[in-house]
Parts: sequence; C-alpha cells; structure tokens
Amino acid sequence: MRITKRQLRRMIKEEKQKLLSEDAYALGREDSFAGIRPQLPDEDYMMGYNEAQADAGLQTIQPPTDSSRGKKLDPDLLKGARPGKHWSRK
Repeated sequence: MRITKRQLRRMIKEEKQKLLSEDAYALGREDSFAGIRPQLPDEDYMMGYNEAQADAGLQTIQPPTDSSRGKKLDPDLLKGARPGKHWSRK
C-alpha cells in the first residue's frame, strides 16, 4: 500500500493535533493545582482545568473571554509621546 504526500501530511497534522490537545489538557490541570486562573479558552485546557477543580472539591470555572476591548486611550496623555529609542526615521 502506498501513501501519497497529501495523506502523509494529513496523518502528521492529525498527530500534531492530538499531541497539542494532550499538552493543553495537562497544562490546564497544572494551572488548576497551582491556583492560577484559567488563561486559555481552549476546550481541552478547560476540561483539564475543571476536572482538577472537581478533584480538589472546588467549583468549576468558565473559560476566559475577551469580550471587552479595554480602556480607551486618553489623547491628552499621548500628546507628548515619542517613539522608542530603537526607532529611527530614515
């Protein structure tokens, strides 16, 4: 049986996805045990995080969202702003 390049690429991509999801799950468990708030909205990360929370007898937590856009910049504070020391005009 022969395997085409496309099939080989697909198989490699699937294996990478499996490894990344296992790493995310483990990272979620570690963050939960360390008492760190959830950092990633990834499904596998949150599954590991919440399972560790349940194992410890704590409440599960919702994934973090980035729905707010943050504070608006005050134009008055930016009037005297200059570029960093590594920026040069050529």
